[in-house]
Amino acid sequence: MMETEYGPGRTIPHPVMFRVLDAEADDTTIPEIKVEHKSEYAYYPGCVDYYDVEMQFSHMNYGDTNHGIIFDSSIKLLRAVGVQPMILDRSFMKCCGHDQLWQGKVDIFERMRDYNTKIIKMLGVKTLVTSCAEGYRTLRLDYKLAGDREADPGCVPGPLPRRTADAD
Repeated sequence: MMETEYGPGRTIPHPVMFRVLDAEADDTTIPEIKVEHKSEYAYYPGCVDYYDVEMQFSHMNYGDTNHGIIFDSSIKLLRAVGVQPMILDRSFMKCCGHDQLWQGKVDIFERMRDYNTKIIKMLGVKTLVTSCAEGYRTLRLDYKLAGDREADPGCVPGPLPRRTADAD
């Protein structure tokens, strides 16, 4: 049997990262938001930029960690079918709060959800796309955006068939 430090017991990200994300929830000041261009589509990469930093200090890092490729590939896929998304990056969006909610930190989750929802509505997002399965689940079910036709969450493969079918 493997030691917990190196086995499945060490699949939860480092506690320092969680403390950083939790602390972000306290700041509800909306900064100046600069987006490259307005669009009805918005891409929210989630916390992938934190994971590269996390993996640098992890025993699981074999020197080839690059979660940024998820972001790059998602944007390429969207652009390939004619979707030029507005990018909702970490300079003004917070973590979606999935892990905080599932850890029972409901108050922290609610602050993150309320902040992010305010930004999404302020920017007039019609379709919110993410490449993160946890983020998609959280945005769809816990943010209650799906019933609000203003911001329907989707996962990166989601809009692709609709857009290609529309183009035919």
